[in-house]
Amino acid sequence: MTAPSPEVDNELATRLAVRIESDLKAFRKHPWWAVEKGYVYTEDEKPPPGQPAVRPFPDWPYLRVLADLWMDNPLALLCKSRQMLVSWLFAYLHLWDAIAHRGRHNLFQGKRQDDVSATGTKGTLGRARF
Repeated sequence: MTAPSPEVDNELATRLAVRIESDLKAFRKHPWWAVEKGYVYTEDEKPPPGQPAVRPFPDWPYLRVLADLWMDNPLALLCKSRQMLVSWLFAYLHLWDAIAHRGRHNLFQGKRQDDVSATGTKGTLGRARF
């Protein structure tokens, strides 16, 4: 087997670098890009029978609307019910903000300390770590 020529390696490296730079620009522009690409995951505490607990974050329209509203409004209040993936969404959005913008500080707040710092993915901080 012969090794690829240096020209081929340089060409491939250049194409890869251009692709990475393009992906980073798209990622920094809007957090939903990573959801659309399947890079964001969620974990279901009680998955339906036969379904994996870890799945790609769903590209549902109402979640995209919430992400857009969050991008356009630096201060907002959202009332939600349970099991809508909104906590997962905002954990991701704040993680995205910290990654995409140098020097950002984000805060996770809950009714109780356990709501934020619970181990695994039960707490908001655990969801961001996941």
